[in-house]
Amino acid sequence: MAKLRSPERKSEFHLEVDDYQLLKPVGEDFDDNWLVLKMSVETPERRWNGHGPYLTTFEVNHLVNRLKAWCAGGAEEEVLKFTVPNLAFAKSPSGRDLVALRLGFDLDCHPDPQGKAGNPLWVQFDVTPAELQEFAVTLEKEIAAFPERHLTRGSKVYKPKPAK
Repeated sequence: MAKLRSPERKSEFHLEVDDYQLLKPVGEDFDDNWLVLKMSVETPERRWNGHGPYLTTFEVNHLVNRLKAWCAGGAEEEVLKFTVPNLAFAKSPSGRDLVALRLGFDLDCHPDPQGKAGNPLWVQFDVTPAELQEFAVTLEKEIAAFPERHLTRGSKVYKPKPAK
């Protein structure tokens, strides 16, 4: 389980890849790549959990790559939004010692009733580059068990070969 902890803000975020949404591929690259994720969030104000098809394999791989890049520092601001706006990740201009990271929770990941759709709840995390790197590496290890499904010649599923 990938974990982020921001002691100063007394917030925690846990994210775990549970399984593909569709255990058996149906022949559609996009639909076949939805992942069911488990998450838990704790802030000083509230706690909540979520479990559902929040991101695709493509999106989790992109997220891992961007998080690793953010560990390198820099003053750039970047927001990662996905196909369905359940989760969002944003990096604000940061220093060398801490990465200013915000996580946005909307739609199925929002702790409040569905009437809040389109108005994400943002939670601030100030983490060290090493902590962010650990989160990214842990998530990368989890996603390794769920490769991107690519179809070739009808209904056959192509599984990418492991990198050497």
